[in-house]
Amino acid sequence: MNAILLKHRELCSCDLEIWHFILSCLQICAAPGFFTLPSALPACSTRHRRKTRKISIHQVPTMLWEMSCVLIFLLARLSSGGAFIIAPSVNALSDATPFLGLRRSGRRSIKMSSHLHYVSPLKEVPTHPDESFRQRWEEVIYSEQDRICEAIAAVDGTAFKEDSWQRGDKGGGGRTRVLQGGKVFEKGGVNVSVVYGKLPPSAAQQMTSRGHKDVAGDVPLKFYAAGLSLVIHPHNPMAPTVHANYRFFQLFNADTGEPITWWFGGGSDLTPSYLVEEDAVHFHQTLKDACDKHDPTYYARFKKWCDEYFLLQHRGETRGVGGIFFDDLNESGDPEKSLAFARDALHCFVDGYVPLVERHKDDPYTDEQKAWQQLRRGRYVEFNLLFDRGTKFGLQTPNSRIESILMSLPLTARWEYQHIPADDSWEGRTLAVLKKPVDWIPLQGTQEEKEQRELTTAAS
Repeated sequence: MNAILLKHRELCSCDLEIWHFILSCLQICAAPGFFTLPSALPACSTRHRRKTRKISIHQVPTMLWEMSCVLIFLLARLSSGGAFIIAPSVNALSDATPFLGLRRSGRRSIKMSSHLHYVSPLKEVPTHPDESFRQRWEEVIYSEQDRICEAIAAVDGTAFKEDSWQRGDKGGGGRTRVLQGGKVFEKGGVNVSVVYGKLPPSAAQQMTSRGHKDVAGDVPLKFYAAGLSLVIHPHNPMAPTVHANYRFFQLFNADTGEPITWWFGGGSDLTPSYLVEEDAVHFHQTLKDACDKHDPTYYARFKKWCDEYFLLQHRGETRGVGGIFFDDLNESGDPEKSLAFARDALHCFVDGYVPLVERHKDDPYTDEQKAWQQLRRGRYVEFNLLFDRGTKFGLQTPNSRIESILMSLPLTARWEYQHIPADDSWEGRTLAVLKKPVDWIPLQGTQEEKEQRELTTAAS
């Protein structure tokens, strides 16, 4: 599945250049799309190259053996479909290099600390959801929209503005609720959309994290997509911004009407301007409790996925302190199990977030702290417009509702040239965590047991 499968810095003593050479060769030899290297892959400095060439002769057999084992594993996995992705860690990206178009900030040599993911193809599911299943999921998201809006409005004392909309002859519609210029919240939106119709190839590529012949191929597609998405931006910089999105997709052959596949996706993540560790722990704990009801591996897998997905690659920092993120969830083959998990994960949102706002909405703050919040909002805008796959999917879907898609953007934001906070400041400490994500709820056991758990999760 999408858990960390191989950490090549631990499997092999060879350096980044050797791995880059191996994967570049495989990328050339294999069919296009099997291997993906990030555009922001760090380059090795001259100093690092000189250092890594000093390999004693007794290390060579071990290195060759390890490399051969990994290559055999990779090629064997390719025979079952799917793809491999090299996902650089935040640490690797945060070392500014000429490869990123930035000036080096120090003389440290760069060692690759990225992760190698095997991304399996979408599961060929034996059971396909019917119309009654889709209706039940719609009832879940509309009901949760009511519950979340009631909780947020109770904190603010201001009612949401409701806007129902239709896609015309393209199929479907939704209900957008927005609170703007409130007493506690600068802007908040909770949107439900239920849309269906023909799927353009450009939108198909944004729908899924995994390779799938019917998504990427020439088969004409129809789709059904129903989900709830929300973003809440408080006035007070001590109160965190939050995002959540839970969705269900189903694909059909446009010619025959036969179902092809289905999956759930989504998650929730917290974006504080000023890090309060107790808040991060509380938010993550509520998500972990919801995950553990369904699968003890979910939280660890989806937390790491969240850290890697919500990464501003050009800045080498995450958008916030994370939460969970998952996609293509149909691994059980049973849509009822996936629906139950998505429902519980969405339901825990109020308990995970509202207490944090109540705790901080009246905290004192300075003009300088408000300006820092605006800078962090700028980072939020950058991610949503440059990297967020849901935004891209919405913008590329015919007759989509732009106002609802861009609902997530804050009312105000700020960009400054070369704003670098002091390392020992609250802003600097927050930024340090964004550059090196933290396990807010450490898993029990030794490091070796944790790594074995990752391998077991991936093998499942």
